[in-house]
Amino acid sequence: MILALQNFIHEMIATGEPLAATIDRLYLEVEAPVPMVMEDSLVKVVLRANG
Repeated sequence: MILALQNFIHEMIATGEPLAATIDRLYLEVEAPVPMVMEDSLVKVVLRANG
């Protein structure tokens, strides 16, 4: 799964897909098998950045 996702993301970059679309796809694919893992991590990053 990870190698396939990596190849897909590389293809999106190589074909000039917008960065926002590429990041959205990466986020969705990583979060799909384990819901909330990305959201929890993002919350932690934001809380650390805000002190």
